[in-house]
Amino acid sequence: MSEHKIFKAFFSYAHHDADTDPGLVPAFTTALEKRVNAKLVNARFAIWRDQEGLRVGHRWDAKMEAELRGADVLIVLLTPRWVESDYCRKEYMIFEAVEATREIGEYVAPILVRTIERQEKHFTQEQKNVYERVKSRQHQVAIATEFMMLSEAGRTALIDRIADDIEGMIERRRVLPSRIGSESHSAARARKSKEFDSRAQNYERVDFLTGGEVVLNQVTDDGQRDVLAHVGFIERLYVQGKRGRIEFGVRRAFMSIRDGGSRISKIDDLKSVGDHKTHYYTTLHEAPDAVTVCIDPPAGKSSLAELPLPPAKNENYLSKVAVATADLKAGQIKADLIVLLNAEGLYLNDGHVVSPRIEAAIKTIMDVARAKIEEGNNQTIERGGQLRRSLPVRERP
Repeated sequence: MSEHKIFKAFFSYAHHDADTDPGLVPAFTTALEKRVNAKLVNARFAIWRDQEGLRVGHRWDAKMEAELRGADVLIVLLTPRWVESDYCRKEYMIFEAVEATREIGEYVAPILVRTIERQEKHFTQEQKNVYERVKSRQHQVAIATEFMMLSEAGRTALIDRIADDIEGMIERRRVLPSRIGSESHSAARARKSKEFDSRAQNYERVDFLTGGEVVLNQVTDDGQRDVLAHVGFIERLYVQGKRGRIEFGVRRAFMSIRDGGSRISKIDDLKSVGDHKTHYYTTLHEAPDAVTVCIDPPAGKSSLAELPLPPAKNENYLSKVAVATADLKAGQIKADLIVLLNAEGLYLNDGHVVSPRIEAAIKTIMDVARAKIEEGNNQTIERGGQLRRSLPVRERP
């Protein structure tokens, strides 16, 4: 029997937070470690954290740095004290450099356990820079006071969602190294060219959708069921050719939800991100009776990325997009995601950048999309090059 490969996570936290809420660190180390291991086959997951007080005085312990550089994943317990800590910020910056060498995917899992917004005005510039980089990543919210009052089942469900994210990171670490190692020398050289942003990922290996589902909530006191949804997108992708590559992102998306009747309806308080109206209701010609949400990039962005739908109250990542009658079942709902791609540029292997030819770019992108469809992605191509994909629908237990 072959030995299981062990994937490691480095747990970055401020000791003051552990002292203030003693149950937090075990919940996000011991319990999380167990939940991730329950999801893995022929692999093991272990979380390392400083239990020996290695951060003493002004000495940076070599053992701690070795653990950090050898970690597959960095888990950040994000709080004001974490941002304030020189050691915690150093841990993040070291791992950020390690992560950049991997080219594909992100491997930091931030968990926000204390609100920080009111303290931002007191940050130094260096603290602000690190906080902005961590905050820009997709993260889970588990505010300490609320988390500690959750039932055991509630805590398990929240930790399991974090475990899902980490499982995805581990899966990339298991699969991608062997594929990257098989690249030709010229392809590897092109991939590392300076003009190619390392955040852009290969569409033939990585899907543009990081996650997507529709959830039918339990019946509330007013006799209705909330319809919740989550969709997340990769920031930027590329298609590699012999002489260069085309980079693109997801310019706009439509999420259409219908039940064949009139048991799903819109809500008045559709939440958006900040002051910019990132999503709003619209009507599609082919589905006039559906509840359809149009999703646009946030202000200053040309493409959708990460979490375009803000979480509803008491939710970590699911957004409330509609309501349904109490008798509606998940099996009666059909949900589609329609995506419009945005070609951002054509890059040649010699480093020159030319004016993008949109039609040729879209054609190349669609060729790769068709290949993915043939492999079975529950996805079709509409006229005009739009991608339509069915989203899974489930009922919340």
